[in-house]
Amino acid sequence: MYRKILLWIVALIFSVSWGIAQQVRTGSEQKAADGKQSQILTLVTSFGDENLPSEYLLAYPMQLQVNEKNDIYIFDEQKLKVYDSSGKPKCIIGGPGEGPGEFGNSFNVVTISPTGFITAGYTPSFHNLVYNIFNPDNFLVKKADLRFNDVFNQFIKNSGFEINNISSDIAALNEENAVVLCVFKPSVLNTGIFVPGLIYLTKKEAHFITQSDILWDNTCGWGDFYWSLIDDKTVMCSAANFTGNKSAQPEYIITLVDFVEGKKSEIKRKYEPVSLPDSIKKKLDSQIDIRKKIQNETMKGITQAMEKTKNFGQYAPVQKIRTDGTYIFVFTYKTNKSGEILTDVFDARTEKYITSVNFPFIPLVIKNGYAYSFNDFGYNKPLYPKVEKYLINRSVYGK
Repeated sequence: MYRKILLWIVALIFSVSWGIAQQVRTGSEQKAADGKQSQILTLVTSFGDENLPSEYLLAYPMQLQVNEKNDIYIFDEQKLKVYDSSGKPKCIIGGPGEGPGEFGNSFNVVTISPTGFITAGYTPSFHNLVYNIFNPDNFLVKKADLRFNDVFNQFIKNSGFEINNISSDIAALNEENAVVLCVFKPSVLNTGIFVPGLIYLTKKEAHFITQSDILWDNTCGWGDFYWSLIDDKTVMCSAANFTGNKSAQPEYIITLVDFVEGKKSEIKRKYEPVSLPDSIKKKLDSQIDIRKKIQNETMKGITQAMEKTKNFGQYAPVQKIRTDGTYIFVFTYKTNKSGEILTDVFDARTEKYITSVNFPFIPLVIKNGYAYSFNDFGYNKPLYPKVEKYLINRSVYGK
């Protein structure tokens, strides 16, 4: 009874935002090179809404991750609920609280690195990151507080950067080494806008992997900062915003950074611009009016970025990026008549473009050839949430 009452409440709240994020699941067929139709996504299993022990039923799932063994980790009710590849329960990790292995009382960003280490981080305040690290066998390694990390604090002090926000987004490669996302104001930028940057943190030192020169916010489609670990020393990132140059053949850039050896390379892809609809322009006008009433340097910079987006009149080239090992999926704003999303696929090993396909929705996770998402639950929809797992056609991977 409690679960049903709780779900009615949270579903009503969640359905508003979730309805925007989820794409319509229709027409998941793609025309292959030979002109024949091939199924891009095939539903193989779904679970979480019934036929499970009560503690494994999903109430208000906030995040989903998958490891190399295809085990599925779901952050729900301040716990990590773990299922095998078919959706059978395996274990529950942590819970609410401030002790070791516990996840506080706020949303945690959960990552699983290519080495199999699991990190769950939350921010009690803008300038603080608390995180738990679990090994690939789901055992707690440690709980840490970034405020007391001498290496990190000394790095920030020496860099001269002003930290605005330490994100909950952290990926541990082992017990000591991790990649941390921060939002900061570089002294070299004469702007009130804080921008994202990735820091590689080890036991003895820390250094920047990369930093962006765009605002870290995808409000109204003006662009965002995307990143993911390709392997234990390579990060994929893209500050995929518009350049302000309406050239005949604009392009977006994916950057690959070897943060151990300091090497960097780029993958470039031309794209077809998509105009902003009037509804988004009106939303921008509203947001601009609100921010103009707040008199500080940061809001001034954000307002200028919003005005630039509106005047430019186009969406950013990239809507989302997902990775599956070394494969990179770039979801654009271009859609077909069925509402499916044009998606470019690349291989980071060869740094080559593979193909473009139309996805019926943007998966939360793509892993080992499968796409994962939650069903579209909420008010006037199915009451209980569940995980949906789809097999991706091998042709998408160039096979």
